[in-house]
Amino acid sequence: MSPARRRSPAAAIGVVLALSIAVSIAACSDTSKPSQQGRAGSGSEGGLVPEERPESDAAPAPKVKAGVVPDLLGTTLANAQQAIKKAGFTEGDIEGGVGAGSIFPPTLLICEQDPEPGSSPKDGTEIRLVAKLECS
Repeated sequence: MSPARRRSPAAAIGVVLALSIAVSIAACSDTSKPSQQGRAGSGSEGGLVPEERPESDAAPAPKVKAGVVPDLLGTTLANAQQAIKKAGFTEGDIEGGVGAGSIFPPTLLICEQDPEPGSSPKDGTEIRLVAKLECS
């Protein structure tokens, strides 16, 4: 009979680490819904998107008047982007996001905007947004 082989401590640690990672991934996975692609800050596709936000969590789509900055606070990023274009402005920087601030799914809520709602800057002005999962 051959002598029993002993694994080195480093090999045992590697096995434990691999199992821990596998269990963590399995625990965090939600396979009940297919994943979706989110818009990254640079405009490229990538990353997983949080589950769709129930409509009751977000403010309704803002009313838009040409040349007047719409009140985007509390509405979804998707509705805000449409309203900005309809009002004759351009989308400026978007801050916040999820996943270290690099993913901007359309279901994020608008928590801040600049310029202020109701102001009338010149056409084409960039509207800066802060979009997050929840506004405090």
